[in-house]
Amino acid sequence: MTIQSEKPFAFCFGIRYPKIYISTKLISLVTKLELKTILLHERHHLEHRDTLTLLIANIAASLFPFFPLLSDLITAYRTEREILADKAAIKGNSHRNLISIFKKLLQYEPDYNFFVIPAIADPQTLDARIQSLIQGIQYRHTIALKNALISLFSLCIISAFIIAPINAIELHENGRDVMILCSNAQECVSYCKQTFMSPVQTNNFSTPANPPFVH
Repeated sequence: MTIQSEKPFAFCFGIRYPKIYISTKLISLVTKLELKTILLHERHHLEHRDTLTLLIANIAASLFPFFPLLSDLITAYRTEREILADKAAIKGNSHRNLISIFKKLLQYEPDYNFFVIPAIADPQTLDARIQSLIQGIQYRHTIALKNALISLFSLCIISAFIIAPINAIELHENGRDVMILCSNAQECVSYCKQTFMSPVQTNNFSTPANPPFVH
């Protein structure tokens, strides 16, 4: 599908019925052989449902921002998929057409709106793809140590909250509803009697043997 735009781009998008979208600007920049190469590249994404996979992965990363390791893994996956699409586009043909396309695209400011979908002009993967194409360098993604440590720390905190037994005390005082969480129901009741006068309901999610009081 052709899109009227002054920006050169081509991408594959769609969940149930994905399609290839290409801008009129990119069509005007490339030759017929280069256009065929672009369409072969995007067709590879189309056939392998890369749009759906990347969409789900990016939704997961946005839901769990405290796991930056996910973003690293998504970047690695997207780069590998783009490299495979490049290889499919030049299979049985010279890679000169693809190199020419990259040179033309590099003359324009990169568009960062296509980070979540497969796009031939993806600026975040372009360097690795050029190195793989021209120099034959095999792509190896490195995970940032900082992101790995932050993700591990977040996992430990979440695991502690899941494993730790919790009791809840619901109170009504002076027209206000108050919910207090602690690790021992009796200690919660005693404290709440002294502080809020009259607890009305105790919900025991678990009853550990003499755990420390947490308010």
